[in-house]
Amino acid sequence: MEEGYIKFSLFLKKGSPPKEAEIADILEARQRLYDWNFIGALPSGIGFGNISKRFNGNQCYISGSATGGIEKLESKHFSTIMDYSIKDNKIECSGELSASSESLTHLAIYEINDKIKYIAHIHNSVIWAFLLKTNQATENYFNYGTPEIAMNAAEFCKKQNLSTGCFAMRGHEDGVIFYSDEMKKLMELIEITKEGISE
Repeated sequence: MEEGYIKFSLFLKKGSPPKEAEIADILEARQRLYDWNFIGALPSGIGFGNISKRFNGNQCYISGSATGGIEKLESKHFSTIMDYSIKDNKIECSGELSASSESLTHLAIYEINDKIKYIAHIHNSVIWAFLLKTNQATENYFNYGTPEIAMNAAEFCKKQNLSTGCFAMRGHEDGVIFYSDEMKKLMELIEITKEGISE
């Protein structure tokens, strides 16, 4: 697994992190996801999972690279994505940390549906396998962190045409995306899925 390695061209402008009030909702949600072991780190120390919040068009706040294994995040652990190009595999962000290695997937989904405001990328083998079995998954086996997997995820969301939903990333073992127009609905869907499917 290559989780945690950035594969896009990254331009980081060192600056102040987001204000805590602006990301209070995703800080709280991320803590719950960490406590459920949906975000965390492999035995090798490589982190997995991330969360983001959209604002001002397609700009977003997203948990920073290599933060999966940190138990309690603070605002300094989040990056602000200011501009990007999926086609050119490029992201411009600001803050103290680089944007997550899965940022392109978040951005592609935001771009395809302007109702979606929140995205959580979690890891769980049971949920992932169930979604594959029930065809709630992307069609192709693209590698994580690439424009191809990002666009594949966006195409799935476009076909579903929903403001709240979830799907497995077929080419990214155990990787599941949850998305919604409201944080409350996002966390309710994750918890319902957790209780109904996960061991």
